[in-house]
Order: sequence, then C-alpha cells, then structure tokens
Amino acid sequence: MGGTVHPPKPHRAFTWLLTVAGLMILLGTITLPANASMSSVPQLAANTKAVSTGWSRAVELSERQSKDNFRIPIKTADRYVKNGSSTILSGAVVKNGHKTAGVKVRLFMKIPGGTFRATSHVLTTNSAGRFNFRVKPHTGRDYQVRGAGVSSVTARVGVRATAKARQDTQARAGLAWEMVGSTSPKLVGTRVLAQRWTGKKWTDVGQSRVSSSGRYVVKVPSGTADTRYYRAAVIAKKAFIGPGYSKRIAVKTSIRPATSATVEVQAGEFFIGDEVTLTSKTTTRLAGKPVRVQRLTASQGWVNTGTGEIDSAGRIRASATFDTAGTKKVRITLPGVSGIYAKGYTAAAEVVVSPPVPTCYQDPTLCTYEVLDGPSSDLVVLANAERAAANPARIAAGKAPLDPFQSFPTTELYQAAVDCAVQNLMTPGMELHHCTGENLFSGNTRDSADPVYITKAWMDSPGHRAAILDSFTVYAASAVVKRSDGLVVAALASN
Repeated sequence: MGGTVHPPKPHRAFTWLLTVAGLMILLGTITLPANASMSSVPQLAANTKAVSTGWSRAVELSERQSKDNFRIPIKTADRYVKNGSSTILSGAVVKNGHKTAGVKVRLFMKIPGGTFRATSHVLTTNSAGRFNFRVKPHTGRDYQVRGAGVSSVTARVGVRATAKARQDTQARAGLAWEMVGSTSPKLVGTRVLAQRWTGKKWTDVGQSRVSSSGRYVVKVPSGTADTRYYRAAVIAKKAFIGPGYSKRIAVKTSIRPATSATVEVQAGEFFIGDEVTLTSKTTTRLAGKPVRVQRLTASQGWVNTGTGEIDSAGRIRASATFDTAGTKKVRITLPGVSGIYAKGYTAAAEVVVSPPVPTCYQDPTLCTYEVLDGPSSDLVVLANAERAAANPARIAAGKAPLDPFQSFPTTELYQAAVDCAVQNLMTPGMELHHCTGENLFSGNTRDSADPVYITKAWMDSPGHRAAILDSFTVYAASAVVKRSDGLVVAALASN
C-alpha cells in the first residue's frame, strides 16, 4: 500500500523559540559567530528568559539616559543694552546631542535676594528646536530658561551707562576748556574720560569722576586754532552696568581778540533810566561787528544791559541803561570770528547810578500852578454856544430850548471850580477825582490849555455832553489851572 511519507512535525515550543531567536538576530540583540549555523540555535532555548530580561533593562536604561541628556544652551544677543532697549535671549533644547522641537520652556528672572522667579514668558521650541525670548532690563538682570526638567546656565544682560556732554567754556589756543555733563544712572564716583577723535581712534585727553549729583566736569586741553571732535566715556565697573559714551561734540579752538584793557565811561552824573555811553578800542579785523554791554549782578553773574558797534577804525561805542541805583560794574563783550578770534571781554569799569530826581507826578508839592483867566472864562461862553446849537433839535422834538448859563453866584461857583482843579493837580498821578459832580479835564499836551480843545473833548464824551446840555442846570463857572510841569486841569462847575 503506497503512501506519502511526511516528515515529523517539530514541537510547537521549539518552533516559537526559533521565531524569537530569529527576531533577536534581526534586531541585533544576538549576534551569531561567523562559523555558527542554525544547528546551534536550539541551544538558545534554555536562555530565552535571560535574553528577554536583558532587553527590558536595556530599554529602561536608554529612556533614563535620554531624560538625563536634556540640556538648554542659551546666549544673549547683547552683553549690554541701552536703558529702555531690548535684546534677545536665544537658545535650544538639546536631547542626546539633537535639538528637539515642541518642548515647552519658560523664562526665569533673578530677583533681589538671589532667587529666580518665573516670568510670564513661555514658549515652545520651533521645528528647529530653538527659542527666542525678548527681554527689556532697566537695571540689568540674570536670566535662566527652564524646560524638560532641566535649567539653562545663567545669562546676564547688563545696562549700558548713558552720558551727556557739552562744551561749557570757550576753547582758546593753549588753554583748557571744560566738558560738563551727566550720567544715567548717577554712578557716583565713576570715572569719566574725555576722549578726542584723532581720525583713526578715540584718545583719552582728560578725566574726572561723577559727583553726588550725577554730574561731572572734565578739563580738556586745547591746541591750535582748529575744530576737533570729543566725546565723554563712562567707565562703569558695576556688575550690571556697562561702559557708555556720549554723542560727539565739535569744539572750535580760537585765539583771543586784540582789545584795549579798559573801558571809558562818559563823564557826568547818571540817574536810573539814563543812557550811559561806553567806549573802547579793538582790532580793525572786527570792524562793523556788534558788541554787548554786560553788568555784574549781585550773584556774580554777567547779564546784558546794552548794545553797541565797532567802527571801521576799531573804535567801540556802546550804550547802556540801568533800572536800579548803586555802583555798577560793566564790561564790553566782543564777538568772535570763526577760525580767527574767540569771544573776548574788556576789563570791567564802574558806573555810579543815582536815584531819579522826584517829579511833580511823584510829589506835586515840588511844583507851582497858575489859573489861566482867559481860558477859564471862555469855557462858559463855549458851553453856552453848545447849548444854543442844541436848541433847534430840541424844538423840533417838542422840547423846551435851553437857556444859557448864568454867572450868578459867580464867586462861589468859580472858587469851587478852581479848588477842584487845584486839588487834582496836587494829587500824585494823573487820575481825576470829582469834587461835587463837575466836568473835569486833564492833559499835558500843547493844546491842553485851549478852551476849544477842552470843550470838544467834553462834547465827544456822552456823560460830559449830557451835563452841559442839562436843562435843569442854570448857573455855571469854569477854571483852567496849569502846573509848572505842564499838566493842565479844567473844571466846569454848574448847578
């Protein structure tokens, strides 16, 4: 009886072992010797459990090493930034030597006391595994970036000191001038250098230190007559403060103008408000240039008090006025010519100024007065003419015509008018004061004593016009009185 002969089937456990062994060989867990054959594979059956356990431990160790291999390198774009400016803290999250994307990181800032505090800046690394934090320190800060359970090294961002500088005194050949300015922050005691540009680099030419007010003064030597460029450099050595520099300033060095050492003051006695003439001499190179007169104040400062000019022969003529009495020290300021002369000053001279002589305006008792008889009587005549001129219009309007003023009682009304005018002349100032309700006028011009001029002024004033054309007034008398300084007061008394 024929049939097919089938080989015996392997045991199921052995088949599983061969499968596992093959997979481990493929994965590289087990490496067969070069002369090994499949006949040696069955020997692995006894070590299956040990191989499985070793694989699990290898995976666990690899995971632990990966977590421990996270690191966060960072760097700052600027070591020092200008106060109020910002800079970038950049870095990456690295795992096992490779930048890792999608990792959440947070920025921490060191606070007084030495501890780091979390900020609101949170980022996720980009596809390249990198991050950028923009920071804006005002006093300088230490920063850290934390994520994936690790922290970066500390990155320090300092603030650059700022400086202002200006030329305070004029630069004259061979003499020093002063550079003044301030620093921010104050940086009391910090060294400040004055530096000059040589055309290739900045060279130190003077130094000072910042005072308690935050200001500094550096004396800088000047050379020949030319223009040079300078700046102030703040050399700060504090932990979070970096060096700072001012804007450059251009300084012109000139020579002194040639001038006489004295100022001549015109002879005579001077009062407040008088014009005083000052003369001097200078080089003809300054011909036609304006000059100024300066006086020394109580606080030892010089202020302008007059002007003048240099003529073609180099003679100076200037004038000044003074608003207070006393001995005044004055000098003449000469202009500069670019590249030739610096601004110069003459020696000081003295001017004695006396208080003004009192006038009748200030003290009326110093003056006399007189009554002008002709203009006084003419005022009543002109007033009656104005009353007569108003009658046609009154008649047309159905009103009774105005009677002319009568002179009774002449003595009483006339004396009242004179007394009121004199009383106003004897009062300081020019303000008029009524005595009993009369019309008053004052003036110190050429026409002030003219009765026609006075009457017209009254008729142009509604209140005074109404008083003259009042139908209830019957009697009138007038007086024109002139003071010795020319002031005139006129009064028209009526009842």
